[in-house]
Amino acid sequence: MLKTNASYLNIFLFITCCIMLIFAIWKSVATYLIYINGETTEATIIDYNSATYNQQSSTGSSLTHSPIYTFTTSEGKNITLYAGSANKVKKYAIGDKVKVYYPKKNPRSAKLEGYFPWKMYTILGVAGLLGVVLFGKKLQ
Repeated sequence: MLKTNASYLNIFLFITCCIMLIFAIWKSVATYLIYINGETTEATIIDYNSATYNQQSSTGSSLTHSPIYTFTTSEGKNITLYAGSANKVKKYAIGDKVKVYYPKKNPRSAKLEGYFPWKMYTILGVAGLLGVVLFGKKLQ
């Protein structure tokens, strides 16, 4: 019975790692394609969305900041978004002009220069790959 439970756990972990790897690749490739094939324009930082996380930490809470920015598409449509990732330090001042990349057909999927979580997707991809290799061997 223990062998069967271990096998089910290995299968579950293998599938989970496959999903992590696929997700990391998918998000990285999608963003890369926006950078190379998308429209480029200048965005203006208009504010910051600040949030506190990890309030129960022994080191205290940490405040992160995600810029809110606005830009005009090549078709004249005004778009206001906030960056999908946050930093502990405000990278830009309010009023700063920053390059933004967006797919022409879906400008709400814009990516603000310097605010894509490359590190997170790299770590997620590496962890997924290691898990696929490790748990894949255990399934053989």
